[in-house]
Amino acid sequence: MKKYIITILLLIATMLSLKATAINNNKYIPIMTPESATLGQYGAFPVSLYTGSVDISIPIHTLKTNNITVPISLQYNGTGFIPNKDCGKIGHDWALVAGGAITRTVNGVPDEWISGAGGADYDLHGILNFGSDAPSGTSLRNLSFLAPGIPNTETTPDLFSFNFCGQSGQFMIDHSGNVKVVGGKAYKVDITGLQSQRLSEPTAISTIVITDGNGTKYTFGGDINALEINLKRLSTSLAYIPNGVIGAFYLTRIETTDGEYVEFFYNDSKEPYSNFVSTEGHYDGTNIIRNGHFTDYYHNISNIGESEVVYNPGGPLGVSYTKGVYLHQIITSAGETATFVYNSRYLPFCNTTEDNFWTRPFANPKLDYIQITNACDDTICNTTLFQSYSTSYNHTSGTASNTGRMFLDSVVVNQQKYSMEYTSRESLPMSYTRGIDMQGYYNGNNSNSNLLGVGSTATAANFSGREPSFDNASKAMIKKIVYPTGGYSEFVFENHTCGKAVVIDPNSGMLPALKTVSRTGQIGGLRIKEIKNTPGETISYQYTNSAGTLSSGVVNDTKRYNANIDVSSSSWTATSLTIYSSTNILAGNSVAEPEVGYSRVVEKKGNGNGYKVYNYTTFEDFKDEPVLEGQSLTLSYSTSATQNDIVTTLWHTSRHLDRGSIIKEEVYSSDNILVKEILYEYNNTNDIRSNYAIYSCGYRLYADNKTVANSVAHYYYPKHVISQTVRELLGNTWHTVKTDYTYSQHNQLPSQEAVTNSNDEVNVKKTFYPKDFASNTIMMAMCAQNMLNTIVKEEYYCNNVLTHTIENEFAAYTGTSSNTNYYDICTVKETNIGNPTYNAVEIHSRGKNRNIESMTESGKPVTSYLWSYCNQYPIAKLENVTAAQLANIPEQTRIAISSSSNPYNDYSSTLAQLETIFPNALITRYDYKPQVGMTYYQTPNGLKHYYEYDSYGRLTSVAQDSSSSIIKNFEYNLLNKAIEVAPDDEDEGSSTPDFYVEFSNVEDHVTVDYGCYTSTATIECDAPVTVTFSILCDVMSSAQYTTYGCRIGDSYTLTQSSQWPEKEFTVELEAGENIIELYINDLVGSALMELYIEEVDGNGATKGNNLVLGLSTDKTN
Repeated sequence: MKKYIITILLLIATMLSLKATAINNNKYIPIMTPESATLGQYGAFPVSLYTGSVDISIPIHTLKTNNITVPISLQYNGTGFIPNKDCGKIGHDWALVAGGAITRTVNGVPDEWISGAGGADYDLHGILNFGSDAPSGTSLRNLSFLAPGIPNTETTPDLFSFNFCGQSGQFMIDHSGNVKVVGGKAYKVDITGLQSQRLSEPTAISTIVITDGNGTKYTFGGDINALEINLKRLSTSLAYIPNGVIGAFYLTRIETTDGEYVEFFYNDSKEPYSNFVSTEGHYDGTNIIRNGHFTDYYHNISNIGESEVVYNPGGPLGVSYTKGVYLHQIITSAGETATFVYNSRYLPFCNTTEDNFWTRPFANPKLDYIQITNACDDTICNTTLFQSYSTSYNHTSGTASNTGRMFLDSVVVNQQKYSMEYTSRESLPMSYTRGIDMQGYYNGNNSNSNLLGVGSTATAANFSGREPSFDNASKAMIKKIVYPTGGYSEFVFENHTCGKAVVIDPNSGMLPALKTVSRTGQIGGLRIKEIKNTPGETISYQYTNSAGTLSSGVVNDTKRYNANIDVSSSSWTATSLTIYSSTNILAGNSVAEPEVGYSRVVEKKGNGNGYKVYNYTTFEDFKDEPVLEGQSLTLSYSTSATQNDIVTTLWHTSRHLDRGSIIKEEVYSSDNILVKEILYEYNNTNDIRSNYAIYSCGYRLYADNKTVANSVAHYYYPKHVISQTVRELLGNTWHTVKTDYTYSQHNQLPSQEAVTNSNDEVNVKKTFYPKDFASNTIMMAMCAQNMLNTIVKEEYYCNNVLTHTIENEFAAYTGTSSNTNYYDICTVKETNIGNPTYNAVEIHSRGKNRNIESMTESGKPVTSYLWSYCNQYPIAKLENVTAAQLANIPEQTRIAISSSSNPYNDYSSTLAQLETIFPNALITRYDYKPQVGMTYYQTPNGLKHYYEYDSYGRLTSVAQDSSSSIIKNFEYNLLNKAIEVAPDDEDEGSSTPDFYVEFSNVEDHVTVDYGCYTSTATIECDAPVTVTFSILCDVMSSAQYTTYGCRIGDSYTLTQSSQWPEKEFTVELEAGENIIELYINDLVGSALMELYIEEVDGNGATKGNNLVLGLSTDKTN
């Protein structure tokens, strides 16, 4: 099961074929990049107070078409310092979220795997190779599948997690090759492009297509550059193997039913054999992320529990190679383009000098900046990232190494600067230390020689040296973010704790049940304690029981080991074989259910505001199950094995779908009086589980071998709120509103909502979807496009009396190409009780992008529209103009206007004659700055409005009649809220007032231990201005990775590797705030940099007094 194999990977379940010539434990467990792990975790287990998680992100931009939205942001995913976690392309614990990915948790053997039959891989196939011989669920549940001569096929399905464009979920593949979406949601998953893989051959290019419930298709993979591939090897000296495991499939295309699209392009791998993961000369090491790991293990080649042979208790350094995925460009059908530009990291994360696979350096790319342009090719968003480095220290010698971690210091989005501060970055260990707690977080015990706590039997466990340490786990965590407005947030974390633990009941026999015991103490990893907002409130969190005396945390402490017992080996004289293994590749590199959850969390905002209490289901409420649905299970095991050995190998069926659900919210006043509560009731999944299950035999099987196994279910049942009760104290009276939900079997969306108020009045809303109208040809065509979520009809009842009906009728339309058809509403019919049905809306014509070209609302005149800016915006509303009359403008001209990115310039004569072409029309005109906002609006009576925006895209003024007749101005305070101010009382022709060009808001940021120095300032300009600068730079001593330079606004960057100006240089500064930065990174020695303002040239611009920005190592004194 994924939960045990991937979750924290404490002691990984592993088996070894007797034919193998080398022990290569856990090779199928992919080590994910930070981006993949972040996307996977958010897709599998949502962030909530149940796990003590906090959602920290920096928004960059949102790409849009009419029907597609692609947010671009930076996401922070810090849960404690994990030494083995690579810093990715952004910085430690940060990830780029742009588009999405399908991440895969491998359970046993990858589903599409074909065994090499005695080669370097295990002698097993994945479940997709069953074909027509797939075992039945009954045979798997009863273990009758375990018989001599069985195929060498592993039976456990992988778990795929998807996260893209605000949608997330999971799916599995059953033994017959059918996709099962967790929760039964209306996603159609096409895996016909999921190719079979062999370890000894190059990676076959795989594709997965997901169609959502609106018919929009999302394509993942299909390009080697969009596949994240991992190869894990026990030693750095082993011969190369060309293939690995695909751990993530990145989004390459989105396409709607009407033909709109967004395409994602990824950096080329640069060499022709890019589907080879490991061989030198075939794959450019630039895109390979190297990660060191240990795999410590014991194995026994005699009778279990006797004459144990301890082999390699402190395993050698292994290596993991992950072919990273680097997003290069996103292009939309609306003309927007996002370009991502990379540079090389200055310090590698892992030592590469001892690597025999590659002789080239692993100069993994880091993201430098993002540029967004619109259809007019105007730059509408520039984002620059600034990173620094912390050198890693050898945990044995205590000396600095040539490796380190990269940290994100600041992000500038359209000259809006976000700055980050972190907790201690001093003396961080190298990546492959064994100084980690049981959850994989740093505890400082670098002298640990072995990660195992297992003796001759699994019950003899000793995990000394693996205790959590807050001082060490809290290193390198986000501490403060300063926002562009000047405000900031500070984050305070604390160790996870528990008050209860779910453990194996030692008295429950061969099939061990789980029980809850009292246990207090710390658990590895951190949870959020406080968020201090300035200006604003401090938000604090308490994770305690209702008495406030114990932690509400419940930890799942059911460690699992696998044993493979071979009683008939022809090549070995031994009668049995067991393996216990552990690794330092832990939570930060995988997708896993958190090991601890909180049943009760208290949230307080500020002082005197009362507080809220959130209650969740936990491991105590839904323990994993040793027996499926009350049935006894068949066991097949060696008679030489003791019960203790057998018990530790049995797997439980996970109930993770039922955990972490909120069951009650409580609101208390400042004097501790309950004033509101919300109760949630969920469907009884016990009644439906057997209908939503894939069964497996616990772990891998071998031909003619007897094994210890028990059957396991992998559930995908829907989990729904079936009732929500809101009780609120109003005055001295409690008012109750209860809502009961029923769900459609076709898409798992609500089909009925029944609301009962305090007066016992029942109001019901019934919703119908396309599959509810099986005899309707249009509805079935929509279902064929997977438009299962589209609302067709709504009925409203009051006390069982039908009062109102809304019904949507649909028609087929031609999309962006002649062979593309889409379906959309053509008529909205409404019926009120006692009155005839009428057409509330009639849509007479639609464009190729679903745009309404002509429509009539009940009681209003017919209205038509002209669209432009790549069909994104209406530029004219024509009342009293029919669809037929709209043809007075030739169709070819209308199509050309709709595609234009500057219509009032390209087609000025046509647009100026609209009143002549349509003499009876009431015409409203619009113009826009694409992806920013409306810039011009003219009413039918000729009244004109003009709108201006600053460089941040915020509205700054509204003018009437002429662009200079300002009627409203807006300024923005520290909270970024608009404040309306009186317009200037200036004559229309007055000149721009004088303003001073000088450095202001000067700040120095010095991090001596890491050799990082930064000096920043701003230059405020009331109008565009040309500035002549000169720069002095004297770096007296530098290291190999020292970098220095300056950045001026979004338009000028100077680095030590570029042509350094001999004298002066000029830069065009924009109106508004321009951010200036001098920086030196990884400096050894002393340095001096000074930037001078020499001359200014612009309307009203004058040199000020503060004309020098300096950066010197003397500032540390």
